[in-house]
Amino acid sequence: MQKKITFKEGLIYAIIVTIALMFLQVLCYSLAFTLTKNEATGSIIGYTIDILIIFLIYKKDLIKDAKNIKQATKNNIKHLLLAYIILTILVYIVNLILYNITNDLSANENLIRESLNNNFVLRSLSICLLTPIAEELTFRYPFKFAKRNNTLKFIIYTLIFALMHVVVSTSLLDLLYIIPYIFLSMSIGYSFYKTNNIYTSMFFHIINNTTAIITLFLIGG
Repeated sequence: MQKKITFKEGLIYAIIVTIALMFLQVLCYSLAFTLTKNEATGSIIGYTIDILIIFLIYKKDLIKDAKNIKQATKNNIKHLLLAYIILTILVYIVNLILYNITNDLSANENLIRESLNNNFVLRSLSICLLTPIAEELTFRYPFKFAKRNNTLKFIIYTLIFALMHVVVSTSLLDLLYIIPYIFLSMSIGYSFYKTNNIYTSMFFHIINNTTAIITLFLIGG
């Protein structure tokens, strides 16, 4: 008789898998950058390889999620959109407050804007489409398989996502930006929390990043 995996064991396994997938993402990008000697092209190739590898690992479950997307979002669309909008407004408010305190954007945001100046088209494609897919598969999807206690899982993958976006911080003051990144992670991840379908959080992540890029383009970044 096969031993039943406890929630604690499943949670630890999810965290370990997430860390492993983070290393995979870094490895794919590093190899692609080494071969192309170009950040924008390396980002496209690296993320594409990363996504393909993860898809092969979770092929059966990802196909199942794709088939169940309509059922997962049934009667939930308005609720998910409202939650996303409210939390996104909080992100902008907190970012504005922190900008007035620090007189600077987050280190992660500055790096993104700098990369866009190098190759706007390719970097936009990466940020708007590939990055959301890769990050959702890396930071959130492994927790799908830890059964029960969705609230605790939500808290953990929300914090992991936020922490990974301030890891490039250059000062203690810049670490304050973890607050809006927590709200950002919540705005994107809430849909996964409610539906247990990764394609919902991918959708909101793509919407978020695309909106940000379009805004930067219109205001001249």
